Amino acid sequence: MNYFQTPLFKNISEDEYEEMMTKNFTKKKEYKKSSFIFHAEDIISEIGLVTCGQVLIQHTDFNGNEIIISHIDAGQIFAESYALCKEPLMVNAIAADYTKVLFLDTDMFTDESNIRGIRKCLPIFLKSPQEKILRFQTAYSAPVQRLYATA
Repeated sequence: MNYFQTPLFKNISEDEYEEMMTKNFTKKKEYKKSSFIFHAEDIISEIGLVTCGQVLIQHTDFNGNEIIISHIDAGQIFAESYALCKEPLMVNAIAADYTKVLFLDTDMFTDESNIRGIRKCLPIFLKSPQEKILRFQTAYSAPVQRLYATA
């Protein structure tokens, strides 16, 4: 897989990518079909980029029923919210078939010596939450402001 065609690395040069690799902020792992990549309740610090195969994001309810929440294909990332927030996973990440994953350690975002490449890939993680916060504020702040204005 050409990493530079993925949204995560599209603005990063080969030199910046190599710099990230030499600082051990990444690792590559392979998984057999049905192998667990992450378990519910794990606290993780790595973002997964599927380079080959497919990952299933699965939730198991209280009755033991397994529900597939998402299919993550090659070129897509997963577990970014949990890795950045350091909160226990509420889902499992399972290899749907033979799968390869490039893991990015979130500690690289706080390492100032690696800031050159990181600044270019960080916006992919920030864009979506910012949009959600803006939508939430827009939806709920106006009614609250009206409530206080009438009091």
